[in-house]
Amino acid sequence: MTPLVLLIGFLGSGKTTFLRQILPELKQRGLTPHVVINDYQNARIDAAFLKEVTEFVKPISGSCVCCESSEELLNTFAEISLTPKSVLLLETNGTTDAEELLELLTLDSRVRRFTLPLQVTLIDAKRWQKRFWHNALERDQFKTSTHFLITRQDVVTAERLKFVEEHLRGINSVAVPVTPVGLCEELKQMLTTLDKISPRISKEIPGHNHADHAHNHEHDHEPHHHDEEMHHFASAELPLPPVVDRADFLEFLKQLPVMVLRAKGLVVLKDSPDRVHLFQRVEADEDVIFVPLKDPAPLPPVLILIGVNLPVAELRQQVSKL
Repeated sequence: MTPLVLLIGFLGSGKTTFLRQILPELKQRGLTPHVVINDYQNARIDAAFLKEVTEFVKPISGSCVCCESSEELLNTFAEISLTPKSVLLLETNGTTDAEELLELLTLDSRVRRFTLPLQVTLIDAKRWQKRFWHNALERDQFKTSTHFLITRQDVVTAERLKFVEEHLRGINSVAVPVTPVGLCEELKQMLTTLDKISPRISKEIPGHNHADHAHNHEHDHEPHHHDEEMHHFASAELPLPPVVDRADFLEFLKQLPVMVLRAKGLVVLKDSPDRVHLFQRVEADEDVIFVPLKDPAPLPPVLILIGVNLPVAELRQQVSKL
C-alpha cells in the first residue's frame, strides 16, 4: 500500500509552502512523492510552481475535491502509477470539507491501494478564528486532523501563540504537532511496514491509530453534504495585461474589495520583464508574495480571486485600468 497524506488548511495557511519543504526531504530519503493539487479556477499555477521540486504533479482545477471534483480526484487516484517507494500527497483547496473528503476516501474502491489518510492541517497563527463567518469551517477542518503545523508563529506574540495552541487542543486533543522533517521520517517508517499489512488495515501501522481517532467514522449517520449555503465561496479568473508596473499592481491588490479573501496568479512586472512571477495576496495589510518561476509559465498572466459574492464586473473594470 501507498501512504496517503492530506494537506488541509484554510485559504493562505501555507499548504503549498509546506509541500515545497517536504518534497525534497522525501526524495532525499529515497521516496517518490506524487502530488495532487486542488484549487479554484486554475490549479496549474501552483502545479507549475511545484514541478520545480517534483515531476509527479497532477492539478485538479475547479470546486472542492470533496464534492463536485470528487470523480476527477478518485479517477486520478486509480490511474496514478505507483512504486514501492511512492507517497501520495493531496493538497486540498482552502475551503474543503475535511470530514466529507475523508468519508469519500474511506469508502471508494478506487483508493484501496492507499492507506487511510494522514491529515496534516496547517494553522495560521495570526488568522486562526479571525475569519468571521468562516470560523466554523476552519474549526471543522481541524477536528479530523492526525497531525498539525502552526504556521506564521514568527509574526504573533507568545500570548497569541499560547491561545491558539490551547484552542486547538480543546477541539482535537489527539492531533500530533509535526515538522516537515518529522513527517518525512514518519512516512519513511510507514513504508517499511506496509508490505506486511492487508489493504486498509491502517490501525496496525505504528503512529497511525485511527481506531481511537475522529477519522474512524462508522457511517451509520446521514451523509454529510457540502453545504454551499454555509460559505458561498466563489472564484473568478481574469486575464492580466502582458506587463504591469509593480507599484500600480501592488496598489491594485491592496484596494481589492473586502470580500476577496485571496488573490493569486501569474504576472510579468516592468522591473523584471524577462521573468514570470507567481504572486499571492492573502490580506490587504500584508506584503504580497512574488516568486519567480524557473520553468516556462503554464498560461499567460492571470489573476485568480477567491472570496464571497465576488463583484466580477467591478473587478474586471479595475483590472482593465492596469
